[in-house]
Amino acid sequence: MTIKEYIKLIKKEFSFLFREYDFKITYSEEYRKGYGWFHIGLESKTCRILFSREHGGGNVFFGSPDAPFNDDGDQRWTRMLNLLAYLSKKEWNWEFLDRLSPVERAVAWLSFNAKELEPVCGQILAMFRSQETVAEWKPKYEQFIHNRS
Repeated sequence: MTIKEYIKLIKKEFSFLFREYDFKITYSEEYRKGYGWFHIGLESKTCRILFSREHGGGNVFFGSPDAPFNDDGDQRWTRMLNLLAYLSKKEWNWEFLDRLSPVERAVAWLSFNAKELEPVCGQILAMFRSQETVAEWKPKYEQFIHNRS
């Protein structure tokens, strides 16, 4: 899957981010050409969202307005599915992806993430409105993630 195809999918599956929350794509980089490894960054006044794709899979991260789009390992990024698990206290069954082709898997995975995010998107965005706000929930979140491991 190319970066252009992935951007098109993001715009389709996460259309609510652009329509309701005024996000814009402000960054895109294919950092390992020919491998389909890339970062796509969205930005609003509240926070940044990073779509990172490599090794045939992907991740979505929420971060502060200064989180670096070119470094998904930076501490300012928080994995979206972990945030959703923290808020909902649920686990997901990923078996529905097993029998899909790589392209179908990417589409299904993005669609799933968008459907899980949309109902709580406002709540998550509020969690990133300031460094003080992040400092309030981040220790409990990190303990939750640690306990899941």
